[in-house]
Amino acid sequence: MNKPVVVVIAEDVLPAYRKLVDTVDEEKSNSINNSEHQQLLKSIENKISYLKMNPQAGVAIPKAQIPRKYIELYKITNLWKMNLTGGWRLIYTLKNEEVEILAVILDFYDHPTYDKVFDYRKSR
Repeated sequence: MNKPVVVVIAEDVLPAYRKLVDTVDEEKSNSINNSEHQQLLKSIENKISYLKMNPQAGVAIPKAQIPRKYIELYKITNLWKMNLTGGWRLIYTLKNEEVEILAVILDFYDHPTYDKVFDYRKSR
């Protein structure tokens, strides 16, 4: 029997997510119907739906490349990423609870910030 998947957003990421939702709501009230904010929010919502169907839908980050901040802050043992629209990245971890699988969204970054956090360098 498969366990249900519950997707949550980490508490320290919620303010940024809520700000994005508020920005999209404000744009729509001003008849703006296709902005980068709206595309990003839609992309995040789509990825959350994917995670509910398949929590391993993203790309596993090798353990050696998991930024220390995630290990120290969340005590994680795995880290995953999903590509979002416009070069953004959704970062999450999986926790196998007794009755459910918990997918915890830890961050969402634009591509330059993602490269910096994961210490990726441009090759020449």
